[in-house]
Parts: sequence; structure tokens; C-alpha cells
Amino acid sequence: MKDLKDLSALQLNTRNAVKGGSSSSSKRTKWNVPITDFARLTHNPIRAIVEGLKIAPNPDKPLIALSIGSARVEFLKKVNPTTFGNLKPAPEVIDALRSVARQAVADYVSHQGDVTANDVILCSGASCALDLCLSVLAGPGQNILIPRPGFSIYRTLAEGFGVECRYYDFDAGQELEVDL
Repeated sequence: MKDLKDLSALQLNTRNAVKGGSSSSSKRTKWNVPITDFARLTHNPIRAIVEGLKIAPNPDKPLIALSIGSARVEFLKKVNPTTFGNLKPAPEVIDALRSVARQAVADYVSHQGDVTANDVILCSGASCALDLCLSVLAGPGQNILIPRPGFSIYRTLAEGFGVECRYYDFDAGQELEVDL
């Protein structure tokens, strides 16, 4: 499925046991799961480049997986039993930690102005924060202004939301002045 844009629906084949039949009998059914607009519109230029690379691995060195989700599950289970929800903390603990973390961020950035814990929204990284911002600030048919060169996730997310990207040339030597 390299080109999701051309797919009108994703079909999943499943094997379901026939009711009332023997455990070995089965029937093939299809599920028609329509592709979401977000998935259809999303294109990640970095992923396209990486997937197109034809690089022979070095036989003298082991491959180090750096992608998200490539961690060794068994290792994580041994090191941190909470990783997969085996030892869930009480909701009060989560609320307390969230409160303390938001206050710590507010304290850290308050030299830039009055920032309180209520002004802080915690995200799991820049991509998550940008996703949140774009989803609440722009909608289909609108546009955003982004720097060139810049972080490619702006374009990836914007296109997924049906938001047009418009670019301005970014020159770090101009002390972040926008060249419109």
C-alpha cells in the first residue's frame, strides 16, 4: 500500500469460524473500511525518501533500529514493568504528576512573560504539539505560512487536515526576520 491516495477503501480479509460448524470450518469475509480523509491526504516527504533508499548494510556492524516502536519489548518488560500497563498508577498520582509537570514548564518559561500552569498543555513531542495546534487553529481550505527550509512535519500534518501550505524564505542570518 504505497499510494494511499489512490485507495478508496481498505479491505481486510478475516477468517471467522462458521457458527454452529466444527472448529476447523471457516468462512472468508471482507470488511470494507473506508480510508479517512486525513490518511488519504497525508504524505510524509521524509518517509518517502527513507523508504526509497537503497543502501547495503555494513556486514561488520549490527543494525541499530532508531525508529519509534522498534525497542526490544522483552528488554523493556524486564527493565520497567510499567511500560505495558502492568502496574498502573492511581489516577491521583497521574493528576499530581501532570500538575507538577505543567507548573515546572510554566516556571521554566516564565522569564518570557507571565506563564501559569493553566497556560501549559503537555504533549508527547513537537509532532504531537504541532498536530494539536493545527487541528484547532486551521481547517480544510485554509492556509498556513511556514518557513522554507523548515520542519517537514508542518507540511505533512497540514496536508492531512486539508490545509494549504504557503512558504516564506527563512534566513537565520536575518535574526529570524520573515522575508515575505
